[in-house]
Amino acid sequence: ARFRGRPSGMKMDGGVRPNGIYIPRFQNLKEKHGKFIRGYGFQGGESVQIAEHAATIPGFGKRYKQAVRDHEETPFMLGGFGEMLPKFENHCRLDDDKRDAWDIPVLHIDCKQGDNEAAMAEDILVTGREMLEAAGAEITHTNSYRPPPGFAIHECGTARMGNDPKTSVLNSFNQSHDVKNVFVMDGGAFVSIGCQNPTLTMMALTVRACDYLVDEMKRGNLG
Repeated sequence: ARFRGRPSGMKMDGGVRPNGIYIPRFQNLKEKHGKFIRGYGFQGGESVQIAEHAATIPGFGKRYKQAVRDHEETPFMLGGFGEMLPKFENHCRLDDDKRDAWDIPVLHIDCKQGDNEAAMAEDILVTGREMLEAAGAEITHTNSYRPPPGFAIHECGTARMGNDPKTSVLNSFNQSHDVKNVFVMDGGAFVSIGCQNPTLTMMALTVRACDYLVDEMKRGNLG
């Protein structure tokens, strides 16, 4: 869900300086929401460009420059990013029927959002609108479209980390239970993630896994 606001009375003396903002998760922290579990955060910011409105202002010279700086409308966008719950049905596997140009089975992906994600998206619209209106913004556009899996890039899962080889793919050091010299050092190890960007956690787990890998190689345990 995304919103565009237009706060009025914002002078641009000293130039245009659009900035990004982040609103941390606030739902389901102390009190349970009645329609969904987990939560979401907001990302947003100004997207104003002088060129967007300078061409519409008449005049030239000093007066024209001042009119550009005094422009009182600046576009603002707020977008909600919510957690997608892990589901057993969401998985990837090698396709039994399709092969690529090198006769290797292609990856088949089954993944879709559920009722919890739908309820969360509805709440994103409600709270986002409340925030912008409280800030004095004029809501010019709302979008309830939920992008499909893959849109946000930071996908996680499919090579779950755990202690039991029957219910997980990797051990606590990102090492495959079945093939000891295979390590999956990315978001695949995650069982789930919150609404935050997971990249720093991936990097931390990778550093930890690399230390373990080096020690195991020195001991001759990787074959």
